[in-house]
Amino acid sequence: MTRRSPPPGMHGVIQTRFDGDSISTRWADEAAPAYGELLRVQLPPADWSDFTIVAVPGQRSDEMLARARAADSTLPLPDPASARAVVVMLVGSNDLGQLVYARNAGIETPLSEAGLRSAVRDYCACARSRGWTVLPCTIIAGHNPGRSRTDIDGVDAARQAYNTWLEAYWDTDLGAAGLVRFDTDHRFATIAASCDERYYIDGVHLREPGRAVLAAMVGSALLDIASGLKPVVMGRRAGAGEA
Repeated sequence: MTRRSPPPGMHGVIQTRFDGDSISTRWADEAAPAYGELLRVQLPPADWSDFTIVAVPGQRSDEMLARARAADSTLPLPDPASARAVVVMLVGSNDLGQLVYARNAGIETPLSEAGLRSAVRDYCACARSRGWTVLPCTIIAGHNPGRSRTDIDGVDAARQAYNTWLEAYWDTDLGAAGLVRFDTDHRFATIAASCDERYYIDGVHLREPGRAVLAAMVGSALLDIASGLKPVVMGRRAGAGEA
């Protein structure tokens, strides 16, 4: 992504937070920047200098919601001097992975697809009530080589169903400012793609080239939001100039 100029008339630092699970952190490759950190070199530094990663490896949506609602909230009231406050939300992989594993193993669990949707909806409402604009992202494909094929296929089907729901309701139900569809990029779209070691470390977490793709897509959405647009950012399809 080439550096773009800030929109005309945009003044003041735009606060940006990245919430969710390990995909938004340096997990599995501490030497490489997280995708949120890569945005520091992609966006105009004078206006996008406040980047905070509050994502936690292993975090589920209900845990993310609880941290946002806590007295020491991960979403503190924005600085009044800021032009805008945006929280980028990427969550759901741990919910669905734990749910499908328990279901296939016959283990009772309080987790459910409806619970994930409800927690995401409530998180967005909480963020808005605290003065934050929400930018949700769809879940990338992945696979755990230590799990059975039944588990892997079940998680991917649940991932696709969640992404379809997010695509349909990000505006009406979630009141979000836009949507970043990581799942439409061929490098993250399928279980087969998650076997590509150019982008994935272990079938789940990303190497720096993969994180850079996420950063470019989120960066494009953030600049559109700053311009007053409600973007839906799509990824590259196979054969569109990328390996």
